Amino acid sequence: MSMVRSIIAIVALMLCASPVCAAFETVLEVWQPIETEEGLRLSRVTYIKYLTRIPPGYLVNYTCEENRVMTERGGFENRNAANLLGLMAWSDSLHLGQELFGDTLRVYVDLSAVTSQKTIHGWPLESVVEATVECVLTNAFERRSGYDHDLRKSIEAKYVELEIRGSAEYAHLGGLFSFDELEVLPRKIRLD
Repeated sequence: MSMVRSIIAIVALMLCASPVCAAFETVLEVWQPIETEEGLRLSRVTYIKYLTRIPPGYLVNYTCEENRVMTERGGFENRNAANLLGLMAWSDSLHLGQELFGDTLRVYVDLSAVTSQKTIHGWPLESVVEATVECVLTNAFERRSGYDHDLRKSIEAKYVELEIRGSAEYAHLGGLFSFDELEVLPRKIRLD
């Protein structure tokens, strides 16, 4: 029995040593709504992950992740307003296989955690949600390339479909957006 396990382990190691399984340290620069004394500001935050490739929409998954920003006081703080509110954002799991929905990237924002809150640290909830949506659209735009298995070639998403979950009040911020019509992203850097 232990011989069978050893053989399985050796085969698994050989397969993962191939280029197909090789993961490399990858720098991800993600847009997040950052809380500052002057207001909410959209800013890039860096994460380092081991990945074999970056799937379409993957950066969206980090929009609401906790961050560690060095402050003037010499410490590190989580300044991601979306994370502090408990918001969640992600891309559709189909994209993990490099696929798109035709020419569309699907992403989601869940506001279920904030149904009773109206402010965060003095900032209106509406501003945090709008800033988060802007970051999600920007992160989707920056990683919109996929692979069409039928055509056997790389393709770029022309559209992003954003679904807002957990709050009917903010559902109007979602919808189908053309990357061409969005033009330069982010459209705003600062929200007061």
